Amino acid sequence: MKKTLIILLAAFFSAYAYAQVYQGVHTSCYYPLQNIYNQPADLIFSNYKWNINVLSPQVSLVNNIAFNESDFLKALGRVGFNDLKYFLASDQTLLLATGHMMLPSVSYRINSKHAVAFSTNLRVDGIYKSSNDEITNLFRGYDNPDILNDLSDEHFQSVVNQWMEYSLSWSGILWDKGEHIVSGGANLKYLVGGGSGYVDLDGIKVMYGKEKIDYFEVNVSYAINNNLRETIDDGKVDLFGDNGLGIDLGVAYRYKPEGEVNIPYKYKLGLLIGDLGYIKHSKDVERSTFKVSVHDVPYSRFEGIESFEALVDSLHNSVDIQEINSKAYRMNLSTTFAVTADYCFHPNWYINGLISYQPGYYQNLLNVVNNNIWKVNLTPRFENKTWGAYLPITSSTIVTKVGLAMRWKYLFIGSSTFVSNLFKPEAGRGEMYFGINIPIGKLDDNY
Repeated sequence: MKKTLIILLAAFFSAYAYAQVYQGVHTSCYYPLQNIYNQPADLIFSNYKWNINVLSPQVSLVNNIAFNESDFLKALGRVGFNDLKYFLASDQTLLLATGHMMLPSVSYRINSKHAVAFSTNLRVDGIYKSSNDEITNLFRGYDNPDILNDLSDEHFQSVVNQWMEYSLSWSGILWDKGEHIVSGGANLKYLVGGGSGYVDLDGIKVMYGKEKIDYFEVNVSYAINNNLRETIDDGKVDLFGDNGLGIDLGVAYRYKPEGEVNIPYKYKLGLLIGDLGYIKHSKDVERSTFKVSVHDVPYSRFEGIESFEALVDSLHNSVDIQEINSKAYRMNLSTTFAVTADYCFHPNWYINGLISYQPGYYQNLLNVVNNNIWKVNLTPRFENKTWGAYLPITSSTIVTKVGLAMRWKYLFIGSSTFVSNLFKPEAGRGEMYFGINIPIGKLDDNY
């Protein structure tokens, strides 16, 4: 049960934060409810009175990590704040595991001018970053210390953040001149924080000797809330903690030639500002900043450490600690700015483009990921009322990937990495999603 819950939690944004959820299907005209986080302004264009989302999970694991496991979901389920041993198994210095799960949600088109929705979403980010992969050697327990290289001014960082979103959405027509339509939309989100915390080891300096560590120095800053500690200690997942607010805003323009009935539009353009907001964690928070400076440290001091909790405890037990305690810290949502374009070049055939920019990824806490993250996506697709096929091609600051998605009526399944992994398999890298959306009450009007 614990593994199952953590799989659901270990999810990006949120979708992997600088990506759009359900990459590929996010371009579809047939899933306005699933796509309100990509463009809330499009909710009004549903051809059904109601849309009911049953379940739409998405999980991602990015930047090569060697789990020595064949089951991707089992591996993903073990990625978390406490599982240092899986970072130590990585052959890269950055691991980003994120996820987004749209839980039961519903949309309702009031009339031809207004539509509303209520949606629930579970989101998780888990990030590890090291300036030098040899930092992990400190915790491996080598029999031959001669192979270890001294370290100077290195760092190791991690952030984990899980939260629930309860969103009220509105979409409506702002301007209608027949061939030209401008729509707007917003998601007002009530945020409930779950497990949250971070670790920052900075200024790491290590001088190795033959029988002991001659000198070890590090500046330590960390925070952990009680929800995350319970997950670490007991496997208990508690999604009821501190609260916050967030908002997504979108506007879209579409052009449809007069008399054209075979296409929903000739082209459309959109703007999105997503994930404005934050959660301030102040209840049952353990937070500390201190410096460790020690000589003649036995190798056994750090040998076999497999969790961040054990790492912090080990550092606490060192000498020469200058400690400053404080309470409360803020987890900002990872705000995204996006420009989109969609062109119908033949009935049922489209090509979609997206450029997004993310100015920071938890940068108020740590510079874990590049502060400026750009992404470009191009998605050709075919879709009619029954079938859909999508080929998302994405290039970003962190990764380039090619995926594949399919739709049949109310069901969809896809991956933003499936095609690229066929040509360049990489252990542990992947993203998959699926969902069930049930439309009810066909409407006569046709956009």
